[in-house]
Amino acid sequence: MRWPVDAPVSQAFGSNPTNGIRPGSPDYWIIQQFGNYQPNGHTGVDFSVPIGTPVAAAGSGTVLHEGWMGGTYADNPWWIAPAFAGICVVIDHGSFIGIYGHMSSTSVNKGDFVTEGEVIGLSGNTGGSTGPHLHFEVLPDGWDFNNGMYGRVNPAAFISANAAMGPAGEVTTIPTPTEEDDMFTDNDRAVLTAVSDAIFKGGQSTHKNKSLNNMLGSIWDAIFAGGASMPGGKSLSDILGKVAEAPAVTVDPAALAASIAESIPADLAAQVADELGKRLQGGK
Repeated sequence: MRWPVDAPVSQAFGSNPTNGIRPGSPDYWIIQQFGNYQPNGHTGVDFSVPIGTPVAAAGSGTVLHEGWMGGTYADNPWWIAPAFAGICVVIDHGSFIGIYGHMSSTSVNKGDFVTEGEVIGLSGNTGGSTGPHLHFEVLPDGWDFNNGMYGRVNPAAFISANAAMGPAGEVTTIPTPTEEDDMFTDNDRAVLTAVSDAIFKGGQSTHKNKSLNNMLGSIWDAIFAGGASMPGGKSLSDILGKVAEAPAVTVDPAALAASIAESIPADLAAQVADELGKRLQGGK
């Protein structure tokens, strides 16, 4: 077995886990764009190659798929993210299934038998890719989708010790968006996108399609700057200030007593007026 291209590795198997990345982290852009797609690390090996680089079969085998990977997860038994993998080739190499993703074109057909080193197509930047590269994954015989890596294992275990490969270079870190591969479901991605849009762009799930940022801004303006939703367009601060500046209400006990006396007996009116006067003057 051999590597499909002779080029630097830009993202190694198991690198850059996305689990635990939270809002406010400099790496959070990757969650916003792809979701928590590789919680335990990268599920393949990415090779940094320009578009049009010949891609060779890692070993002899039968082509199971070539071309655009569409449909749903139910349409392929390998759990290759529909549409995200772009143009890809899937080959049964005997001891493992080889998956070659984000290609620009293929030169084989489903059912073809290929030999190790035979060119199966050209690398590209199709599907969910943010930069030209080849993504290579391995599903071993008897793979377990619950192994934490969607059944994938490190391809290096199947590559001959003397196989040629270029210098590894530096593994791409998450803040540098050269290329990333998404193993998240379409539904998960849609939910995350809807939440992000509601907060930052607004949408059908928000009041008058306004974003949360806009709504918070409107509340802030209403309190400190006034607006159409406030009486007279005044701010809440101004309204509260006017209330604080309003003159105190004073009551003349004698006038109150005279008013009460017109409807109740004089002695009772006097007692009520006296008590009210005490309360209005602070209980003195």
